[in-house]
Amino acid sequence: MAQLVLADGALPVLRAASLEADVVALRRICHEIGFLYLELDAEDWDCCCAAAAASRRFFARDAATKAEIGYERSPAFRGYMRLGVENTAGVVDRREQVEFGREDGVAVEGPARRLLGPNQWPDDAFEGAAARWLEAMARASAALTSALSVALGLGRDTLHQHILGPKPHWQAKVARYPAGNGQGVGAHTDSGWLTLLWQDGPGLEAMIGGRWTPVPPRDGCVVVNLGEMLQLASGGYFLATPHRVASPPRDRLSLPYFCNPSLDAVVAAATDAAELDWARPRPDDVAATDSHGAGRNKLHDAYGINAFKSLARSHPAVFARHHPDLVVLPDGTVAEKCWGTLG
Repeated sequence: MAQLVLADGALPVLRAASLEADVVALRRICHEIGFLYLELDAEDWDCCCAAAAASRRFFARDAATKAEIGYERSPAFRGYMRLGVENTAGVVDRREQVEFGREDGVAVEGPARRLLGPNQWPDDAFEGAAARWLEAMARASAALTSALSVALGLGRDTLHQHILGPKPHWQAKVARYPAGNGQGVGAHTDSGWLTLLWQDGPGLEAMIGGRWTPVPPRDGCVVVNLGEMLQLASGGYFLATPHRVASPPRDRLSLPYFCNPSLDAVVAAATDAAELDWARPRPDDVAATDSHGAGRNKLHDAYGINAFKSLARSHPAVFARHHPDLVVLPDGTVAEKCWGTLG
């Protein structure tokens, strides 16, 4: 299979309404670059824009008001995060955000159970706008997952049934990046399944073809990138692509939605990747990325542990406050202090 060539560095665009008709293109895109634009229907796009407007109103509030839903009190890392409390690979990120997630997840043991908890909403109007946006992103994620299942030569419901499970553990946030210099968010790969991102300005960059490639906003479209669990489920055939956000020239708003497996899911390859047509070298280790430096980002097949690892690393103060019995080792392993490894 000849390698996919991008014209002028532009990402390919697929339509949410015709994903399964475009399954060959989707397979190549996810195999070779792991990033694309997804064109939404008008109703779902309007839901994104309404949630963005509600987010702007929240971020315009004074610091004391925003702090009323501060995430410091949440063991599940939910609520408002002010500038300077998050990091990527030890370097502070320059953004403020509100993080929320599914509240009615599956019963699960170990550290993953600590990711369940109540959300903190600023007000009813914000929650209502967010709910409509979340429903739109859930629909788009389901359509993508069905098309990806077909792309791997599986039944359209196979990945839903055997990977995502009955209660996929979605997470989401709204984030404001102030204009300036430095790191908006450092290079990383996402810990889950799929990410769908609405944005209103430049700053996002993806590692494509060995170089950082700008991924600007495109009207009517969200950006889609693949997570670490999808890389595992495809036997390394699909890419969890490293990406980052540079501090933008003007304030930037982003709304990322993370479609994830159930917290109790253990992800194994759903297909024999050796039988697929490869346009790049097969990786030696499908359970690793270099996003935190070589050997420093172990991909756990137990999704709940993988998600907990990511949040614990990014928010060390809250991790230390609510989870003092645990430690995240340099390679990404989560362990009980003095007792042993959990994953």
